[in-house]
Amino acid sequence: MTEKKRGRTPKGTPPKPPKEPGKMGAALRFPPLTGDPPRDRVISPRRALGLSQKELAEKIWVTQRAVAAWEGGYHGISGPALNLLEQLERQAKKRTPA
Repeated sequence: MTEKKRGRTPKGTPPKPPKEPGKMGAALRFPPLTGDPPRDRVISPRRALGLSQKELAEKIWVTQRAVAAWEGGYHGISGPALNLLEQLERQAKKRTPA
C-alpha cells in the first residue's frame, strides 16, 4: 500500500522559489514606535478626560481589551484608532491649564 506524501508538488512541477526574508509579511508589520510609548499616549488623555478604559474604548470604537493592551505596553496603536486617540489628546490638552 502506498501513502500519499503531503506538501510535495506533482512530478514535473517546478518548486516555488523561497520568499525573500525582507518581503515576508511586509504588509502585516507595523511601523516602529516613535515618540511617546503607547502606554503614555493612552493613559494621560484618558485620565485627563476622566474616562474609564471601557468608556475610552467606546469613544474610539475598539474593545476595552485593546485599550488595556495599549496601556500595558503589549501592542502599538495604529490605524483609525490612532487618529481618534490623537483627537482625544487634543481635547485633553484644551481642558488642562498650561
